[in-house]
Amino acid sequence: MLLPPQLLAATTAAAAVALLSLADSASAVPLWTRDNGGLYDCLWNAGLSPVTTSSSDYASDSGKSRFPAYNQRLQPEPTAILYPSSQEQIAQALSCASQTGVKVSARGGGHSYASYGLGGDNGALIIDLGNFRNISVDDNGRARIGAGNRLGDIYLALNDYGRAIAAGVCEAVGIGGHAGFGGFGLPSRMWGFTSDQVIAYDVVLANGTSMTNLTRDKNPDLFWALNGAAPNFAIVTTYHLETHHAPATAVTYSYFYDAPSTANAATAFNSFAEFGNLSAPANLGLQATTGANSFEISGVWYGPKAEFWGVIQPLKDELPPGYTETVESMSWIDSAKKLAGTDDLSTHGQMLVSRDSFYAKSLSTPSTIPISVDVVESFFDYLFNANTSTNWFVQTDLYGGRNSYINSISLNESSFGHRDKFLNFQLYASSPTYGNPYPTDDGIPFVQGMYDTLVNGMTSRGWSSRSSDPNGYAAYVNYVDPRLSSDEVKNLYWGSQYNRLASLKSRYDPNGILHNPQSILPHSLNMPFQLPALLYAIPRNPAIAVGLPLVLGFVDGTGSNGSVKTWYPTLNRPPAVPPSWAFPAAWTVLYLAMGWASHLIVNKYDAALPGSPMRALADSALKLYWGQFALNMLWSPIFFGMRKPLLALLDISLLTPCAFLLTSRAYQVDPRTAYCLVPYCAWLSYATYLNAGFAWLNDLGQGKPKRDSKGL
Repeated sequence: MLLPPQLLAATTAAAAVALLSLADSASAVPLWTRDNGGLYDCLWNAGLSPVTTSSSDYASDSGKSRFPAYNQRLQPEPTAILYPSSQEQIAQALSCASQTGVKVSARGGGHSYASYGLGGDNGALIIDLGNFRNISVDDNGRARIGAGNRLGDIYLALNDYGRAIAAGVCEAVGIGGHAGFGGFGLPSRMWGFTSDQVIAYDVVLANGTSMTNLTRDKNPDLFWALNGAAPNFAIVTTYHLETHHAPATAVTYSYFYDAPSTANAATAFNSFAEFGNLSAPANLGLQATTGANSFEISGVWYGPKAEFWGVIQPLKDELPPGYTETVESMSWIDSAKKLAGTDDLSTHGQMLVSRDSFYAKSLSTPSTIPISVDVVESFFDYLFNANTSTNWFVQTDLYGGRNSYINSISLNESSFGHRDKFLNFQLYASSPTYGNPYPTDDGIPFVQGMYDTLVNGMTSRGWSSRSSDPNGYAAYVNYVDPRLSSDEVKNLYWGSQYNRLASLKSRYDPNGILHNPQSILPHSLNMPFQLPALLYAIPRNPAIAVGLPLVLGFVDGTGSNGSVKTWYPTLNRPPAVPPSWAFPAAWTVLYLAMGWASHLIVNKYDAALPGSPMRALADSALKLYWGQFALNMLWSPIFFGMRKPLLALLDISLLTPCAFLLTSRAYQVDPRTAYCLVPYCAWLSYATYLNAGFAWLNDLGQGKPKRDSKGL
């Protein structure tokens, strides 16, 4: 029986899934299956001394005691941690990682919300920058700040020179990731993000190239990429920053509502937003913070106290009554302490001053369409009436507005994703004890509900889900949300900048050595083969998952009955051909088992977080499943329908290794699949032998018996 041309073309195209999945799945192999032994040997041979999984002090270094993850909810296990003291040592480590296929993450302050300072995934090589803590300031106010420094230590060192920079309020945050991905602080509306103050970088590229004093003039493309997305392109060892004269006076202020009504909180928030958009000068830092029983508008004025009253009065005129006002004048360094909530900004060499167990999201709002009154009211109604066990807060920072320096920077000057946004929300919920276990079923949906209340409410009022649109909403990359899908990462973090960033990633790190689960991908890795949605839906139903292979296998075999009865008996047979009844009996069991394996795999796929190693691994296994399934369905029509044993041998020669790889990959997803797939691999190995024997004994694919065949 010859196949109709359309069916043959469609089935052949489907068989290509197997080849595509083989290529696509290489990047989905978990990091811990890479050549870690080779990595260790390479590092030791280079004269480096990594802390490895076999080291006695690994547990403390990887984060289980001495250097734990800041977010205890997410604790990756690196394969090795290295403490280099020079760019040359970093270059050697990157060379070893490249040779052995191990991914690399740098750790500065260790404060990443998604534990990317420990790789984000198991099995990464961590380059700890703790030895790069140099801080110096020249006569022109240009500072050289090592990437291992924390913000509190930087503020203290700069203050000795009468200098300051714009950066965050938390003294324990490291400058490495903070400046690498922008870096917002209350002075940012007058001085820009921390990255906007960078004038040069000392870096080591993924290929081991060491560069010092890399400026915009020396390499415009690389400088642009580093200025907003640095950890994707290089390990920065030193930031060169243009500092500012520390303000002579800083005035901290607070307008605090204790247990406000929903209406009062919403009115105060709308007043805050309108004032920030139209009236707030650049040297006024402004934020709103909502807690379980409170709402506060606060910030800092960098200027004389006498001028502050005239600046803030338009806001006070619009606030509902019932607030407590607190206004204090102090030095710039004392304002940094007050905003950080500490009397001591020094971290005293500690990796983490505190820890938490939490989930957070961010939302950057468009400047064109303010949040409507009714959506603000719905938001506060959701917050104040929430049934949650978490300790939560919402912090809303004024990024933009009419006078903000942030909005004045062109996307062509910096790779930071969005320069036209207005407010930035940090939506944050900690566990009841600020430690583990985290109430995942409570905390994550609660935070997502905060986000959805704002986004869904405003999407119907003109907000666009495309972040680069003037009306589009976005997210702040330094408030990492590990649950975002890869498409959401591209859109919400990077917007229209992503394509240029991916192109430069292909130039400077084509193999993606510098990696975390939300890294910018080189163009070559940015478009993995995607299965149609139907092929994910089919195995979700267990009856369909096991029934489809059985039914299609039956139809496949029935179409070959004519050749089985008339042509097949005339062929010369290799030794150990089973009786005819054995084939349908074996395939019935194997098809049922194969289908059940697909159901187990898709369950793990659905349970895994988007962008997680398990999601990628399960996706790879599903691609292999459908690839081998297409090849399986193609074999019988070729062998019996077309009567081409040699062509069928080509098919089964692809099918068998594909099935073995599927079995290996599926076992990593769910070990129970081995019971389903190992017998299948065994049978295919036997079937490959039989097919080869029939092809050899019967004119190598002509389908005609040899007249004088004596066997193999």
